[in-house]
Amino acid sequence: MAIRNAVTTSNKPIRMADSDWEEWMGDPQLVREEMAEQAERQRQLDDMLPELTKRYPDQWAALTENGELLIAPSLEALAEKFRALDTPPGSNVIEFLDTDPTPWIL
Repeated sequence: MAIRNAVTTSNKPIRMADSDWEEWMGDPQLVREEMAEQAERQRQLDDMLPELTKRYPDQWAALTENGELLIAPSLEALAEKFRALDTPPGSNVIEFLDTDPTPWIL
């Protein structure tokens, strides 16, 4: 039985066996498929960011798992749109359409 470290919000990992890991995370194949779909939604939204930022400066954009694009002036307004659509929060990709982004120095 393999033991894995699960990521936590603290610096202390949770140690669990493979069987516990699958129960906690779900079917590994399904998790991989969902992660690939999420990554594709993020790529799609990233491709749209320049045009969306021009059209909707300093607002919030989200792409739902159904491919619906949502625009709102605040996170609260965006959350209202999610509730109206009954969209699970973890399935959306969200970006702020920042017209003056802070540069990153790496």
